[in-house]
Amino acid sequence: MCSASNPEQPPPQKDNHLLSLPEDIVLSCLARVPRNCNLNLTHVSKTLRTFVSSPELNRLRSLLPKSSLYVCFYEINDNATWTHRWLTLEKTTTEYRLVLFPCQHCPFMDRSLAASVGSEIYFLWKHLRYPSDLWILDTRSGKLSLGPSMKAVLRSEAVGVIDGKIYVMGFDRFEDLDEKIQGQEKVPPRKWYNNTYNIAASLERKIYMVKAGGISVYNPREGEGERMVRMVSKRLAESNPREGRRKEKLDEAVSWVCVVENVLYACYCSSGLMWFDTKLNVWRRVVSRYAEEACHFGEQQAVAEYEGKLAVFEFVNHDLVNNTESVKMFLFSFHTVGEKILGTIEWSGIVATVPYGSQFLHCSGM
Repeated sequence: MCSASNPEQPPPQKDNHLLSLPEDIVLSCLARVPRNCNLNLTHVSKTLRTFVSSPELNRLRSLLPKSSLYVCFYEINDNATWTHRWLTLEKTTTEYRLVLFPCQHCPFMDRSLAASVGSEIYFLWKHLRYPSDLWILDTRSGKLSLGPSMKAVLRSEAVGVIDGKIYVMGFDRFEDLDEKIQGQEKVPPRKWYNNTYNIAASLERKIYMVKAGGISVYNPREGEGERMVRMVSKRLAESNPREGRRKEKLDEAVSWVCVVENVLYACYCSSGLMWFDTKLNVWRRVVSRYAEEACHFGEQQAVAEYEGKLAVFEFVNHDLVNNTESVKMFLFSFHTVGEKILGTIEWSGIVATVPYGSQFLHCSGM
């Protein structure tokens, strides 16, 4: 006969602490916690401190959907001054639109590289200056703050992020910005875009700088230090299967690059919209009847990843009466079929009207 339980004895406590869960679940939960809470989390326990500083946490955060997008326009006034306008993309039931995002003006925003970092956008002076300036725009508040000055002269030509560290390309080498910004948290950018001739993006813990006829790849894990590995850009000609595959040199200029769901895309002069096969180190053409319509080489466009898709912006329809022009957006969705990637325009339409003569300056998805 079972003895009756003691009513005064408290029931056994169940261990429902976060850290009692498997490590991958804990990291998945922490990836959804705002990065500005990291400092508080490190004070909870040594275990949480280890999780917060884990490169895996940064990787998981970088894979989360990019549900926000910001575009910066600029125009030159009659008195040779610059006017900047920031707009953010809003989604309605059936369409999209760019709405004004009020924020402070960065002193050299028109001459800087930009990288989105969580909910913040970092602006780094891209010309020779000492000390090099770093400004940070908080998209939650619209406030702009001056970051710590660099300890060395940087001629910033491109930037990338690997394992939560920001790397700056200058004088044909990458320098670890982490060593130059003490006490400043660095996390992977959602998207990197700039209007310079050197176009780069971070992919698979490497930095790819794409130029006409070649690609420079930086991988600090393999002990390459400040050296960059260069390779000739090639495209994989997929013609008649009986003829087999052949590699052709891709000696063309490129307009822009963008990483969407861990795939590197680029717009080339003649080849059009391409994606980079990291297994074979070759460019493949995106199979799409709409790519030629949306991706134009030589015409200024802004691109970013948005909700797992490629957003491409361009200027259309100059209104002579009001002296304005429209901004059109193409939203590409991609699907992998075998060894091919198919691209489809999921949505296209006018998202904003801006003064005529405006130009794209920065475009960041986060």
